Amino acid sequence: MSSRSRLLKEIKEAARDADPTIRLAPDGENLLRWSATLKGPEDTPFETGTFVVRFSLPESYPLAPPRAAFETKIFHPNVHWKTGEICLDILKDAWSPAWTLHSVCRAVLALLCNPEPDSPLNCDAGNMLRARDDIAYWSTARMYTRREAGGSAMAKTAWPPIRADREMADDERGETFTSAGRRRALPSGTSDGSLDPERTFGGRADGDAQNQKENAADVASGSGERAGTGVVDEGNVSFAETRKAKTDAFADAPARDPRAAAAAAAAARFEASRLARDAAGAG
Repeated sequence: MSSRSRLLKEIKEAARDADPTIRLAPDGENLLRWSATLKGPEDTPFETGTFVVRFSLPESYPLAPPRAAFETKIFHPNVHWKTGEICLDILKDAWSPAWTLHSVCRAVLALLCNPEPDSPLNCDAGNMLRARDDIAYWSTARMYTRREAGGSAMAKTAWPPIRADREMADDERGETFTSAGRRRALPSGTSDGSLDPERTFGGRADGDAQNQKENAADVASGSGERAGTGVVDEGNVSFAETRKAKTDAFADAPARDPRAAAAAAAAARFEASRLARDAAGAG
């Protein structure tokens, strides 16, 4: 079967296909250029997003595989952030003429559901998944889905499913679960003060000690309540009351899930570091 005959057959099959998650058609009259519009799969951070994939076919198609790349920006370990190149074996040495462009689209959707962080084109996304930081990966991917792919904030699945094989063991958790461990993991010169739950909410021993030191410093500097000033002397307030007040201050935060603040912070840090790297590269 010639390349043209095969592509005309695929056009007819694409027109008959009723799958609402895939819309596939050639670009105008050029049968060697195709576009696919993919709906982000449910139960993934790409849910509610709409992604455009461009196909470039060689003259020898289907004996040789097509080239495929995301035109829509997507945060995924197997998709290059700048070029949209897709790391998928069937687009390389595992290609067979039995594959069609529609079946390639299905394989791409399956890749969105099951990323392969051990062979990443996007090392930031791959490192998050290899470190089992699924919340950071999901929050960053969802941020870009909303920003680049028209995703909705009302996605059915807001957070990654909790799986035992993705949880850190106690010995792995120990170093990064403390504020000191997180500070050591931050880039040089970066402060995580407002992101540290031990200081923000007065959690555990070193958080308690830090807050008590701050209270004592306030008293020593004369910031305690004086007649007619209306200034509260924290030194005369129990630490439990201080912690409760700080906790209550966050009650109206926009994130209702207890993981949301940390996730949003992780996404913001990633975006800031990406912009810094882009600026350094441009210079």
